[in-house]
Amino acid sequence: MNQPSAETAINILTKLKEQTSSAALAYWIAPNSVLTLSGARAMCDGVYYATSRYGNKQLSAWTKEIQDSIEILSSITAVYLSQFGIDKTSTTKEKYTRYDVIIAQGLDYVLNNTKLLGDGKLELISTGDKLIEAMSSLLKQDSRFSHFKEENLYHIAYGIILGYPDKAILGSVAEWENDDPFAEPLIDADIRGSRFYACPIPVYSYPRHMVNDSDINTHEQLWSKILKDFYASDFHKNLAKDKAFNQKAKELGILR
Repeated sequence: MNQPSAETAINILTKLKEQTSSAALAYWIAPNSVLTLSGARAMCDGVYYATSRYGNKQLSAWTKEIQDSIEILSSITAVYLSQFGIDKTSTTKEKYTRYDVIIAQGLDYVLNNTKLLGDGKLELISTGDKLIEAMSSLLKQDSRFSHFKEENLYHIAYGIILGYPDKAILGSVAEWENDDPFAEPLIDADIRGSRFYACPIPVYSYPRHMVNDSDINTHEQLWSKILKDFYASDFHKNLAKDKAFNQKAKELGILR
């Protein structure tokens, strides 16, 4: 099993750039995508709101660009699952383009590292687009989690897919189960570089008493190192100077 690294993400994105353009990399350069491409977690996602008066046309163009880049990405690394398209918010009905991608290398890594799924966890790889449901079902069969609500079993499953530490996942879900306004507060993980570009931020929470937990600290340091190594690399420095990349990044709204 390969260990996650910034170099893995750089190698993938270098090949993607060779077959597309520097502008196309704007969809895959945010922290959550970098961590996924590095092999540190299984899933990444992107959400982009229209920035011009030609909103529908712009969203359609973005969706096509995402589709094309995912097809090429699939020839570079094993893409386990991908979804993309135009959606809208439930409240304001504002439209946006989005994607969700699960990379096989990251999926293998998180399934091998979690202790929450028990026996049969590697068989989950064959469940395809029913992955989360299958994970939740496996969790439900475990006596450790029999008291958890159905929705929180889904939260555990998503936490695993997103590469969060077992202790942080269980600590957070246990607090959500208690629903106690006087309970110990949850704090955000210290992931340096997690806001380098605007995206669904790859930061998890855990109970405050775990702030010095060695397993969580090791995880925070690993993710922080991957992001620092990536954004400090010559690959990213050169990309950040590229006019086409910056134009697309600005258009997508990921620049801070």
